[in-house]
Amino acid sequence: MYLKPLWQEDPFLVRLFDLFRQEGFRLLFVGGCVRDKLLGKTVSDIDMATDATPSEMIEMFQKEDIGYKTLGIEFGSLVVAPPGICITSFREDIKAYGRKADVSFTRDLEKDSARRDFTINALYADFEGNVIDPQGGIVDLKRKQVRFIGNPDERINEDYLRVLRFFRFSSIYGDPSKGCDPRGLAAIKQFQAENLWHLNGYRIRSEILRVLSVRPLFWCLKEWQKTSSWKWIFPDGCSKDHRKLEELEEEYQIEPNNITSLAVLKISEFNFRIIFTNAELANLETLSKFLEEKDQTLEKLAYWYGKNTAESIVLTRAALGIVEIEPDFRNRVEFAATRTFPVKAGDIMNKFKGKELGEKLKYLEGEWISSGFELSKAALLKLL
Repeated sequence: MYLKPLWQEDPFLVRLFDLFRQEGFRLLFVGGCVRDKLLGKTVSDIDMATDATPSEMIEMFQKEDIGYKTLGIEFGSLVVAPPGICITSFREDIKAYGRKADVSFTRDLEKDSARRDFTINALYADFEGNVIDPQGGIVDLKRKQVRFIGNPDERINEDYLRVLRFFRFSSIYGDPSKGCDPRGLAAIKQFQAENLWHLNGYRIRSEILRVLSVRPLFWCLKEWQKTSSWKWIFPDGCSKDHRKLEELEEEYQIEPNNITSLAVLKISEFNFRIIFTNAELANLETLSKFLEEKDQTLEKLAYWYGKNTAESIVLTRAALGIVEIEPDFRNRVEFAATRTFPVKAGDIMNKFKGKELGEKLKYLEGEWISSGFELSKAALLKLL
């Protein structure tokens, strides 16, 4: 198959390919950039593979004054700066340890392709756009099938993160009407979920959040829930609740939010298996707080926490069957989230100081919100 690549117009890539050719080495695009190019999707990240070893690449780059970083060099990877392109030597995984591996460099592309995770990620393309498909990835792309290369059990035991990647790639490239690949799903059902303890919490977070950004997703979550890895991450979560969330998002034309998805699936902000950012933890804590605490009006939530958070609270409550959605909620949220309190500290500093000043401002703000944001500055000051 031939692929018309836009990268032929990139001067740096032209220079890079010329260099490898002159030195007698192959340089190929690999993985997601080839896959997504075949599907007509936008390519954001470029990964490359070569039959040159890391030391041979370093020698070439130093001779041509090309900047590089040695991140991942033990696995044969160099990052070319400033474009940030990762170039990895063809390799075989001699022995794997669930996330790490002993590797051996090779000149054989077939061996390099065999150690990758899924057939759709083992696609290569040369500079002219000729696609090399040693594992049958093109057929699987057309079938909308995410299939492990070779024996699924072996691929999973080489890298436990592939359990999560299986569901992420299935949600994006799979066919909801067919479900996940049966052999892959069967292998994950046999997988001992406690092995996920060996994974870095940031990597788990990255995979989970990327999965939860995909729509439609319910069909994939339903398959995932059949495995022990689901209970390891979402011990109290139910895929049916997420189906309701997706229906509400579509009905009210609200953009998917992976933090809302986490709340609907009842992930705890204290889940020590996953390392969230401080901002994500704060959002999860807010959603958790207001799921059951219903004394705050919709207007207060939107004013204090913003439009997106208020919508997330409303959707989460409805998806979990806690509170039904009021028909006019979007207009109310958008209105409240854009209000600006008219009274400033300077307006009452002549009368109040310190703690009392703060208490008076809080009192006036509460009265203003309760009035539907209608009380004017003058009317509020008369309340003091």
